[in-house]
Amino acid sequence: MLELKTICMSDYRAVLEHPETGDREVLYDGERIEHVPYGDSSQDDFSWGYTGAGPNNVAQSILEHAIAETDESFDVNASSVRSEFAGEFTIPVGKSEEWTLSMEEVKEFLRNH
Repeated sequence: MLELKTICMSDYRAVLEHPETGDREVLYDGERIEHVPYGDSSQDDFSWGYTGAGPNNVAQSILEHAIAETDESFDVNASSVRSEFAGEFTIPVGKSEEWTLSMEEVKEFLRNH
């Protein structure tokens, strides 16, 4: 389970209802990240706390964003580790919880896979 902590600007922050969209969103540096569906048949909804498309979309979107934002290179791509990332970070949180995840945690995950 992810721990709540002080939110830094380099954190991903999952919100239940974004004031502009009214939808669940993931923010980085206060800005919404792009919704990236994990597969052709997947909708681009963001959700978490269960096994399904929403948490996998969040995982795919965070991973692609992190890879694009960092100068570091990794031996994996977002699609190849999405399922494992979702299992570790986006599936275990409660459906009605907001949460944060640091860029460093995402980069550490990518380094180790």
